Amino acid sequence: MSNRIIGLALLVGLAGCTATGPTEVTSYRSPVDEDVGIRNTHYRSVIGNYNDRKPTDPKSWRQLNDEQSPSGGSSQ
Repeated sequence: MSNRIIGLALLVGLAGCTATGPTEVTSYRSPVDEDVGIRNTHYRSVIGNYNDRKPTDPKSWRQLNDEQSPSGGSSQ
């Protein structure tokens, strides 16, 4: 049992030594580079596609299923 723990500790230690560092998260383009261009900064509303939906009374589940079926409820 102790041999397994020692072996595992050695493997974890070696894996920690061989691990690479974190990747670079900064941009490779310089902000002073003229070829980079300017981002689109136009305003877009966050609720532009909002549709107001009012709650309705419950309906028969059979009727709702028939309305959503591929045949459109015409199979009856």
